[in-house]
Amino acid sequence: LNSEYAEPIAISGAANTLGTLELECGRYEEAIAAYRVLFENADNIAKSGYDMIDKIESLHSLFVAYYNIASCYTYIGNFNAAEDSYEQATLICNDLYAYNPEKYTAAMYSLHNSRGFMYNFYGDNVKALEYIAIASDYITILYQQSPEAYGYFYYQNLNNLGYLSYMEGRYTESELYYDRAYEFINEAYLASPTADIKTEYARLCINYASLYNDMGKYDKAIEKS
Repeated sequence: LNSEYAEPIAISGAANTLGTLELECGRYEEAIAAYRVLFENADNIAKSGYDMIDKIESLHSLFVAYYNIASCYTYIGNFNAAEDSYEQATLICNDLYAYNPEKYTAAMYSLHNSRGFMYNFYGDNVKALEYIAIASDYITILYQQSPEAYGYFYYQNLNNLGYLSYMEGRYTESELYYDRAYEFINEAYLASPTADIKTEYARLCINYASLYNDMGKYDKAIEKS
């Protein structure tokens, strides 16, 4: 390896690890400070003499850092910084996905799903719905590839789309999403009525009841309650 770039790469790796540990401990300011060290080294690594695989791994680390720092800013209430960080993470992940779609489909789902929840957290359900809908494209691909591994996330996405559509007064769309979610959770309930499945089944029924009550379909609201 070119020794000129060994130090930046080592520092970036350590900063990424430290930032992740600080985030997991709920020390968000400390995590942000650690990730900033990684950002300072990113340009040097990008211009290094390493081959494409090494640079992609470095870009992956940078994506993870922006993704995690966006979560930190969300938790501490800095909306603008969170939005900017998610935008940077999105730009990087788009490049990674173009390079290797199969490897980064799950990352694209998680990124857009988290960004959607960030907007929902700050009360912007229009933006939240936009990004949860984008996440739907990727979780659908994953679910089709591996139903057992991604079925629960697929169901959650449908339920979330139904809820956000309901919050925006888009009742017909909301009902369609809930119907698709119901097909999945009802089949899971009949196959294996675990405590988690029962909880999700009950949550969906509550969502249905709220929707039908607002639509004036009181008989259906009572049926789902």
